[in-house]
Amino acid sequence: MNDGSATGPRYLSLDHWRGFAALWVLVFHAHRGRPPLEPAWLGDFVSWGWLGVPLFFVISGYCIAERVARETKQGRSTLRFVLDRLWRLFPPYWAALALALLLNIAGALVKGVPLTAPDVLPVGWGWFAAAFAIEPWAGLPSFLLVAWTLSYELGFYLVAAGCLALVLRFRRPEPGLLLGAALLILGLLPAGGAWLPLLMLLPQFALGAIVWLLGRWTVSTTVRLLLGTLIIGIIGLCALVQPDDTGMPLRFACGAAWLLLALRPWDASIARFGGLRWLGWIGTFSYSLYLVHVPIVGKLGNLLDRWPPAAQQPLPVLLFSCLLTLPCAWLFYRVIEVRSETLRRNHGRPAPAPHS
Repeated sequence: MNDGSATGPRYLSLDHWRGFAALWVLVFHAHRGRPPLEPAWLGDFVSWGWLGVPLFFVISGYCIAERVARETKQGRSTLRFVLDRLWRLFPPYWAALALALLLNIAGALVKGVPLTAPDVLPVGWGWFAAAFAIEPWAGLPSFLLVAWTLSYELGFYLVAAGCLALVLRFRRPEPGLLLGAALLILGLLPAGGAWLPLLMLLPQFALGAIVWLLGRWTVSTTVRLLLGTLIIGIIGLCALVQPDDTGMPLRFACGAAWLLLALRPWDASIARFGGLRWLGWIGTFSYSLYLVHVPIVGKLGNLLDRWPPAAQQPLPVLLFSCLLTLPCAWLFYRVIEVRSETLRRNHGRPAPAPHS
């Protein structure tokens, strides 16, 4: 059985899912632009690694739904929830942004490229947009490649904050659920995404929240799976009529959400399985890995490209790049993310009761 919490049983193997998603994105970026891999199935798996992003969104939706429920039970304010989420997101992101800037400057100096050249450093308004991960909303490319997903994550947090505000205001969950359902429906309509781009990816986030809600409010495993299959299936059918750039990742997100739901009864066994512990370990620093892997594998790729034999050996290059990136990301996690999380959690603890 899962460990209990104030908001229901925890999903113990979520770190395994995070680890898989982070590794999939890592191999995708590490191999991008290189010769096809053999065997063909491996090349196909690597080339679809960008689908780790919608998997991250589904996991994020699950975790934020759980977080909103916890905030509701503890009676905390919506502002506190938003500030907590910003603290979780930004300090590691700023450190990763600084790392990318330093690597770009070092690469430019080695190549003899001026620092004012395109893609070396942000320009003008781009500095502010990069600092707060709002480049997609400013019509700019993301300086740190993965930062565009953080832009949507910030939007998801605001949607969750709106739902939380309604729950706290009316002291009932229904108003918050109605707002979330309304935004989900808008996100499934092509006109909704045209009106507000955030809504295009909101259904992926909502799928994770749906999985959490089903696990929290239904008792029977059979009922939970049947109801979840119906809801997720309806969202999947809506994805069929969407353009491929939004429909395809949404269909994958539907499959991932259904697997999260279907495998829930075996969650504790999966988490304890020794052969998958390495995946759970990677999941513990998956955010750090996600943030820093592009600058690292990019610079490694540039170095390897200077050695002609490497150009004809895509698989060893891929393995070398990934195996070197993992300890770098773990070090970043220990030095930056762990310390940031310690400060955040200490700050979020309730003040001790005064002595009578």
